[in-house]
Amino acid sequence: MLKNALPYVFEKPENGFAVMKFFVATELGKGSRDLLGDKHSPKLVMRNLTIIASAIIFTCSVPAKADRLVCSESEHARYMTVVGEVGEMGIDLNPVGQDRATFERLTAAYEKIDPKGPETALFVAHVPTGQFYSQACADERCTMMEMSAPEQACLIEHMNQCSYVALRFRGEEFCLLRSPKD
Repeated sequence: MLKNALPYVFEKPENGFAVMKFFVATELGKGSRDLLGDKHSPKLVMRNLTIIASAIIFTCSVPAKADRLVCSESEHARYMTVVGEVGEMGIDLNPVGQDRATFERLTAAYEKIDPKGPETALFVAHVPTGQFYSQACADERCTMMEMSAPEQACLIEHMNQCSYVALRFRGEEFCLLRSPKD
């Protein structure tokens, strides 16, 4: 039977991930027969420890939720089921996203601003520069003025090429770009 096989040190290196050291793993080279007894071979124990360590590393490295904006017809259809609750204006998919390079640039710029929060908010981008304009609504349901405010701000500054990119409602993000066809 394994003796003292509990984790004994937690370290947090600069990358932020906790590292667990096992007494058996560090002490295995120091006379494994004394540590493990005669029933277990060191090769079997090392294989089991490798499997356990791999499972721990895999579990810690998989993100809980992907923070990527999902742009698809089905996601827009999901938005259309709540459009009346979101505000006084519905927003259709914007075809500017059909160009793959533009689509990738705008979605990457949106993710870089990392919009979070429970309030309803709209996000508009100036397509050539990727500059974002946003409006958080005073109530959960947006007024027509609140929904058009980020687009108007973009148009005042740039005169054209302003596009709705996303909207957040009840903490969920909805993409307003038509995804490029493969």
